Amino acid sequence: MCVQSQAASSASLDALACGYCARVRSRKIFVIMHTFSELDTYGTFVDESAGDEPGRILLMSACIQLYPVWTQFTEDWQAVLDSPPTIRHFHMTEARSLTGQFAGWKSIERDLKVIALTDVIMRCKPHVVSCWLSRDAFDRTMRGAVPHDLRHAYFTCFQAIVQTVAEYQGIRGISTPADYIFDNQGDIGMEAQLWYAAMKDTASLQIRELMGSTPIFRDDKQMLPLQAADLIAWHKRRRKEYPGLDGEVAASLRVDGLPGAERNITDECLEGIARGISEVPHVQEFRDKPSLYQQMKQQLRKQQRRDRNKK
Repeated sequence: MCVQSQAASSASLDALACGYCARVRSRKIFVIMHTFSELDTYGTFVDESAGDEPGRILLMSACIQLYPVWTQFTEDWQAVLDSPPTIRHFHMTEARSLTGQFAGWKSIERDLKVIALTDVIMRCKPHVVSCWLSRDAFDRTMRGAVPHDLRHAYFTCFQAIVQTVAEYQGIRGISTPADYIFDNQGDIGMEAQLWYAAMKDTASLQIRELMGSTPIFRDDKQMLPLQAADLIAWHKRRRKEYPGLDGEVAASLRVDGLPGAERNITDECLEGIARGISEVPHVQEFRDKPSLYQQMKQQLRKQQRRDRNKK
């Protein structure tokens, strides 16, 4: 193997591990079953934030940057987590409510930690693409129209964020598809993942070529860029809910200066999606009936409960 090929392979392996904290990365085992992506691939880390009031907004933010940049980001983020007072991982809802990792902290200590983490984000300079909708509007327009598996606002945001990132890349002249890493969502995430191929097939050729491979879901306690996406998603949702002066966002206010794009999935947009779904042949047959995947999952869990009860 030539020196250049060795360097390419090393960089590709680094890309696979770049988002993990040092403790996990040192023990991570990779089984390579496909050729590596190009070295200029963008890692796109996505997290969501949901509010209860006002408007019950669900917002997703995608943080986009080259893998070598994410590698340095991970080291810098871990260093801030480890600096006193130490936390094992970061969630913005815990920080703002002084619970979980922030239980017993003073507000000033919390704000200084958020400021330090925001410093890391600003040095990384990710592009941020955000999509949001009103869950109240979703319930009014979509829940009665879409198939059983899709009756969650998460899926609509999932579809919108992937398409919007592809559109944003196209506008910026980026021809390499992005790799998508989402925060773990349990069943909802797995179901969104199952629909990804259909989403890609129905997209325009230009968008389809930039959508890349099927997204993966990872634990944000181990995949550190997802913690940055969590901070940004919370911040941007809060800014939609309270657009005026708001002390809650002061420590993270600088992320508003990051480049990117936003998409509001409006009531009219949701109504258009609902109309389009209603015109799909035989869709009514699946409106109130779980998919085969859902039925199999339900049966598997019933069997697991029976097995536990026997012990």
